[in-house]
Amino acid sequence: MALAAILLLSAVVSYQFFSWYQEDVTQTLGLRLVERNVLYEKSRLLTLISKEIALTQKMASSPVLKQWIAAEYDPVARSAALAELDDYRNFFHGRRYFFAIEQSGNYYFKENGSTEPAQQPRYTLHKDVVKDGWFYAVLAKVKDVQLNVETDYHIQKTLIWINAVVHDEQQRPIAVVGTGLELSEVLRSMETATTDTEGENIFIDAAGAIQLHPNLRLIDFASIRKSQTGEAQSTVFDLFTNSADRNNLHKLMAELKLGKRTTASWSAHIGRKTQMVALAWVPEIQWFVVSIIAPSAAMSSAHFPSGALLVVGIFIVALVAAAVWFERELLRRLVRLDKAAQDVAKGNFAVQLEDRSEDEIGRVTKTFLAMSNRIETYTDDLLRQVAERTAELQEKNRELETLSMTDSLTGLANRMRLDALLQLQMTSCESQQTCFSVILIDIDKFKCVNDTYGHQTGDAVLIQLSRLFERHMRALDVVGRWGGEEFLVICIGANSNEALTIANRLRQAMAAYEIAVTGPKTGSFGVSTYQPGDSMQSMIGRADMALYRAKEAGRNRVESC
Repeated sequence: MALAAILLLSAVVSYQFFSWYQEDVTQTLGLRLVERNVLYEKSRLLTLISKEIALTQKMASSPVLKQWIAAEYDPVARSAALAELDDYRNFFHGRRYFFAIEQSGNYYFKENGSTEPAQQPRYTLHKDVVKDGWFYAVLAKVKDVQLNVETDYHIQKTLIWINAVVHDEQQRPIAVVGTGLELSEVLRSMETATTDTEGENIFIDAAGAIQLHPNLRLIDFASIRKSQTGEAQSTVFDLFTNSADRNNLHKLMAELKLGKRTTASWSAHIGRKTQMVALAWVPEIQWFVVSIIAPSAAMSSAHFPSGALLVVGIFIVALVAAAVWFERELLRRLVRLDKAAQDVAKGNFAVQLEDRSEDEIGRVTKTFLAMSNRIETYTDDLLRQVAERTAELQEKNRELETLSMTDSLTGLANRMRLDALLQLQMTSCESQQTCFSVILIDIDKFKCVNDTYGHQTGDAVLIQLSRLFERHMRALDVVGRWGGEEFLVICIGANSNEALTIANRLRQAMAAYEIAVTGPKTGSFGVSTYQPGDSMQSMIGRADMALYRAKEAGRNRVESC
């Protein structure tokens, strides 16, 4: 009862303290939280588009494109330029590019699924057409690279356009080149609520026009054209209730652009609520990131380490006071019992412990001594049993691992192991710029073997051919059973020509091999080589298509795709 009274008094004191402490801590931690969030969103945005910007800038400096601008209707220059543009397109996330020439106004555009010929301009830009104003605004105002969210009515798409200006030798703007990211994809990637806060993130241009927002109605589409023509824009300033917050935002934006600080945060009025606002400048794309969270986001106990430490400290003081009172009757005896328990835990069972009292601790002490004697008796036997069981389990695990990765009939790698090796090879090709190929093999007319001689003979044929493939392929390659009468060979480091050579060697060896009961069997072979951006499905799909071409061409053939 005394301990309960002390703890109750401590709880009342703690409650009164937190009533005073909470408001100040919430404000401080809320600002720290929103600053952390805005830097996180800035990092995510740069991760998403930095590669696209770098590729666009490199494309804008291409000598091949500049030569085409100088002689736009020269078929040789056009062919070289379009080939280079197509190479860049394959590296863009959206697999699209555009190229607009200032002198002619011709706008070239290509993306996956385009049905129109890339050799011809998609349309021609005109200064007196309002929806084409973005192009002339970019030429007039943008020095290097600029992002613009706009709907292209010619191609019926709303994209985040990355515009890079092409300059001639006198640094005069002569064209605009770039790519576009689907607005819906970017919004999905840039989810506005982080995992530990409830709020929103807004992306604005240098003038405050909203470029990305979870509410599409607030996005200021075609900002660069509107700024050129003086049209009304949807800006971040419209979200703030009073003029003081809007003026503060103007001031902080100017300081961030000058590099005077990394982030800025303050408490502002948005609508009818007080919110924590943070701002960060992204010079690479000339945008700001604005994070807005409610003060309640900082109320989680995870955000109150200092307050939690204070509470723990208060209760520790209370417990120490109670412990001093009980020290003579409880703690000394418990310390001795604890020391004895530690000795037993370390394997020292020869403990010396006496307590003649008949209270709870005395009875526990006697019971503990009896337990330690029994534990000492059983320990040796238990350790021996554990060692035996561990050895058995290790052996079983090794057997299970082998079975899980091996085809039970042929002893070759099974589908699971082949999938893992394919994924490993694709990762290696992406990181080390190497290559590899696959050969998909189907035994011709294998169903006839099962129908004529029975499934046991069919299984024997599969086993004999498995051994044949192992003998005639390279030591570093892997062959496995893909399914049924299909086999897959992973040719590590092999290009298309090398893979065709391996496949023909296997085909010839197979056709010349005399199989008991059935005689020689032939096979149809499909070859495919890894290409950048391939998935496992696309690579195997090409090999499968090649295999079916081999069957349609009469079987006992090698085809590649």
